[in-house]
Amino acid sequence: MVSQKYYFNNRAIGSLTLNIKMIIKLVKSELKQLFSSTKKQWSVLITLVATLILISPLCGFLFQCGCDWPWSGLDSDCNYYKPIAKHRCPWCSSMIAGIASSVLAILCGLTAAIISFSTFFFIKYLSINEIFFRTLLGISTFFLIAILTASISAMYQNYPLGLGKFFFY
Repeated sequence: MVSQKYYFNNRAIGSLTLNIKMIIKLVKSELKQLFSSTKKQWSVLITLVATLILISPLCGFLFQCGCDWPWSGLDSDCNYYKPIAKHRCPWCSSMIAGIASSVLAILCGLTAAIISFSTFFFIKYLSINEIFFRTLLGISTFFLIAILTASISAMYQNYPLGLGKFFFY
C-alpha cells in the first residue's frame, strides 16, 4: 500500500493567516466605532452591571423559585436545591435553558444600549440625558427578552409556578 503524504500549501496557509489578520483588524475597527463615545461606554457598563445584579431576583420573580438578590443569598433558596420540591426552577434545572436565556437577554440589553443614538432623533428635542436613555433602553430590552425566554423555558419544561401558571392553569 502506498502511503500518501499531505503537504500544506504555504500559499494557502499564508492566505489563511492574512484573512484572519484582516478579520481581527475589521472586528477591532468595528468595536472601536461601537464604543466611540464615553456615553456609550458608560451606558453599556451600567447596563451590564444592572443586568448581572437583576438576573437572579428576576428568576425568582418569574418562576417563584426562591432566587433572590446577590446580597440576600442569590440562588441558595431556589427550589432546585430542595429535594422535596415538586417542581424545579427551569433556569436552574436546565443549564442550557438558564445560561442561554440569561446570556441572550444580557447581550440583547447591551446591544440596545450601544445602538446608534441618531436612530432616536426625537430624544434630542426632549432634552433627555443620553446615558440615562441608553441605559433605560438596554435594561428594558433585557427585561423583555428575559420574560420571553423565561416563558419559553416554563412552557417547554411544564413548570406550573410563576409564569408557568399562565400556560398550565
